[in-house]
Amino acid sequence: YLIYPPLRDRINGAVSGPVTGARDWADRKINPRFVAVRPVQVTGGASVRDHGPELSVDQYRNTHWQVRWDKEKPPTVTLRFAAKVDLERLIVTAGTAEDYTATHRPMTLHLVYSTNRSDTLTVEDTGEPQTLTLDGADGVTTVQIQVTDVHRAEKGTDVTVSEFEFFARG
Repeated sequence: YLIYPPLRDRINGAVSGPVTGARDWADRKINPRFVAVRPVQVTGGASVRDHGPELSVDQYRNTHWQVRWDKEKPPTVTLRFAAKVDLERLIVTAGTAEDYTATHRPMTLHLVYSTNRSDTLTVEDTGEPQTLTLDGADGVTTVQIQVTDVHRAEKGTDVTVSEFEFFARG
């Protein structure tokens, strides 16, 4: 192998394809890459003026969706995607950038997918973006996000979310 280059080239050629494929497969499993998936339509119930549901996906932390908190009628936002997607991650930025503790922040999110599957996620009480893993979001065209419980503000009556960002494996 070391002395005769034509033999070395022949062995390397035969082995490099499977070895490269296995290395790439392992790399994708250990270091997955994700791409952002943006909705084409955002709808929701009654919101506080100038703080509609579309602001929850506008990619800016200084804007937010704000809605009156009512446990009996959970605040809901529905996102529609252009095509079927396999969602794997959700980054949530709870509260507002200006005064994080002035309003309630989501503690529990219930996501209902167009495939009739769902996920229930727990959100930590922090103003920093947090990444959550989705389990049932394969082949979805819409996601309905319900805020089913909150981290309470001392005096607030509304719940706010700065950003929802969805990601699929790239």
